[in-house]
Amino acid sequence: MGNDECKLSQYADDTTMILEGSQESFERSFALLDSFGQLSGLRVNCEKTEVLWIGSKKGSNQIMCPEKNLKWTDGKVKALGVWFCTDQNKGMKMNYEDKFHKIEDILNNWQNK
Repeated sequence: MGNDECKLSQYADDTTMILEGSQESFERSFALLDSFGQLSGLRVNCEKTEVLWIGSKKGSNQIMCPEKNLKWTDGKVKALGVWFCTDQNKGMKMNYEDKFHKIEDILNNWQNK
């Protein structure tokens, strides 16, 4: 926005934003989404919206815009079937090992038929 770079991913009804962590950035992003909602009728479902602190604010208990009733998570969020974790090893396990074992089970079932 303006001279600032914006990180945004959208697919169907899922939106992922990566913000720089300031109150201003957070409030401006939601103000933009609210304005879009007023024009289009499409609104953010705040009760399903998950927020995760990463980077230097990882583990922070700071809650912005408490009136929106967002879900502030502690270490992981899932977006479009992919887990984002503040612990890299946990993220690898959740995204790869579990899926690998599911595929392995399917292949074993096919082999036994």
